[in-house]
Amino acid sequence: KALAEFTLAVQRGVQLPDLCRERGRILLAHGRTTDAISDFDNVLTAEPDDIETRLKRAALYRGLAIENKAASREFNDRALADLQILDRQAGTPEVWESLATLLESKGSIEAAASYYQRVLAAKPTPGAACALGRLAEARGAPLDAAEFYRRALSFQADHVPALSAYARILHDFGEAAKARRVA
Repeated sequence: KALAEFTLAVQRGVQLPDLCRERGRILLAHGRTTDAISDFDNVLTAEPDDIETRLKRAALYRGLAIENKAASREFNDRALADLQILDRQAGTPEVWESLATLLESKGSIEAAASYYQRVLAAKPTPGAACALGRLAEARGAPLDAAEFYRRALSFQADHVPALSAYARILHDFGEAAKARRVA
């Protein structure tokens, strides 16, 4: 019922950002992602500095990119554009981590590492340290990767991805006994 009332108001030309924002949330709850994005577009047209709505829209585009491989580049590009605007408006660890994850998925290792470094400096987490380890491995720097995995484990001793990766690196370097103790 609420969705029908919001839809009727929008059809009558009421484009108040708050109305579109709320209708977008309702549409999203009903699984209507592209319709929700359309309402969030209306919000951002009226209020381009709305950080919460832009972050939500970027996450929705990212989700569509994962779901729809055929259009993933287009959706990732839209998510990236939103995240870059957010980085300029109010760079936060949440925005940087989203940018890093997206850039990593696109194969932009150095750019992703730069954003993960920002996250690690602002809000040290095992996830960010582990991601930097993963990127160091992708660059062919296993010793750097091991150091990032150790750092992740210093934040959370039972961080499974870091434990697994660190043990694998130790094993690869012939330290099987040490690797067994870590794993």
